[in-house]
Amino acid sequence: MSHHPYLNLTALRLAPGESDTGRAGRDLDEAEAWALAQLVKRLGFTDCRANAENETEAHLMMEALAKLQRVLDEAGVSPR
Repeated sequence: MSHHPYLNLTALRLAPGESDTGRAGRDLDEAEAWALAQLVKRLGFTDCRANAENETEAHLMMEALAKLQRVLDEAGVSPR
């Protein structure tokens, strides 16, 4: 694995009524970025359901994965 940053993931937590409360970010090298994209692509409802407390939470996990996949796609990390 290379230690050269390839992609930066940044999470921003918004408190009710606030627009910016700070950021937490981490750099991924190219191999890590592509491995994450492959994982997101391969995870399905069955995987989420097995790790969720209930079906509602599994659906929320799937929605979050879809958003993460869109972000990775927009960053050019989009496995076929």
